[in-house]
Amino acid sequence: MFLVKHLRIVNALCISEASKRKVSRKKLEGYYILSKEEIRRASNKFERKLLERGELAMDLNEYIPIDSEKGTGLILKHRDLYLFHVSGRKHLTEPGERFFAGVGGHCEDGESFIEAVQREAIEEIGRNIKIVHSAETYFVDSEGEIIDILKLPLLAPKMIYKMIDYHRERPKDKTYFIACFEAEIADDCPFDLDPEEASALIAIPAELLIQSLEWKIGAKEIVDSGGIIMVGCLENDTLLFPLGTAVALAHFLKSNKADA
Repeated sequence: MFLVKHLRIVNALCISEASKRKVSRKKLEGYYILSKEEIRRASNKFERKLLERGELAMDLNEYIPIDSEKGTGLILKHRDLYLFHVSGRKHLTEPGERFFAGVGGHCEDGESFIEAVQREAIEEIGRNIKIVHSAETYFVDSEGEIIDILKLPLLAPKMIYKMIDYHRERPKDKTYFIACFEAEIADDCPFDLDPEEASALIAIPAELLIQSLEWKIGAKEIVDSGGIIMVGCLENDTLLFPLGTAVALAHFLKSNKADA
């Protein structure tokens, strides 16, 4: 099934033959339920607009325990490099260290994964993003192993990462699941970092991202590998380690490299 936010969209989808019959308008937690057939009857042009606006939502909760913490992360690219933000002032790390991660964060109460990641992109880097649907969603466990491949409706994340954050206190029975979405920057505005959330924006090649699973990386390694410090500053003696979406993506790329 598909979940649609607004009644006007439900009505707009009832075009052509679909307009001759009643569409189910049963509400589920603020969304209207539409069947796959009802969606299929919509014009491709209108459905594409819905995708671009993020109006079509999905329900991942059957794969993620209800009582777990939920978050989102973005897989963004700059040319052939992967884009990550470096932790800001509010994040506690060891002296001389910072983490890098995909743009994103916790889902707030009543917020969908897509709503959360769109909000976080604006808050953290000042940019609008366009979610890219993934035909296959990889379930990555805390050890980095791909344990399942899922087929999810629009708009599906590239990965669901079961994360254990050893750098912060968290109850042992409370895990954190991150929906990692592939996305594109959707505007021409300059990056605008929130210093509390992000001190810099880096773009690094896949090989260096994979290597970061084994050892911490610095500014010199980023530049020497062909990467870029795109926004902000990074002191030469600061060491970076991956977290969240960066870890999941590194394991995914490493697995694909091993299978090649």
